[in-house]
Amino acid sequence: MPFWLAALDEADADVAAVLALRTPEAVARSLRRRDRLRRATSLRLWREHVLAAERATRNLPRAILTFDDLVERPEVQAARLAATPGFGLRAPDEAAQSTIRRSIRSELVHHDGDHVRRGPFGAKAVVTMASIYEDLVAHPDGCLPAALTTALDELQHAGRVPVWRRTEGPAEARAA
Repeated sequence: MPFWLAALDEADADVAAVLALRTPEAVARSLRRRDRLRRATSLRLWREHVLAAERATRNLPRAILTFDDLVERPEVQAARLAATPGFGLRAPDEAAQSTIRRSIRSELVHHDGDHVRRGPFGAKAVVTMASIYEDLVAHPDGCLPAALTTALDELQHAGRVPVWRRTEGPAEARAA
């Protein structure tokens, strides 16, 4: 993302970001099927990429949405993005909504992330990552509380599986 943000800045382009987040468990299942990646590797990749994307887009107009909402109701999400301050988009007309519905189809989703199971990465870590996911998507306008951004920075730099307690803030756990 830094490469593209720098290139867009150099081109003097107006930039806004959409973070369409998929649950960590769904990503792990998908990468297992497509690339035969171990669950632990997939979950680490999810954490690294989500935290990096969140940090890289902090100073941009942005919206956070769930992958499931995007797939299930793409035209609703497109209208929502058009209404997001700083995006400079028009609300999609009927032709655009039809194109959106044809382009994003729910049958392309092969894995959901509703099931947390024990495995090489551990159910506790998955629940922790699911908490990060839930905390991010709870702020669809992309404006995160300072305490949350600080906690996410700590998690990104720690390189450890965090023990996340929403009421108390993050605490580091032993590396997985």
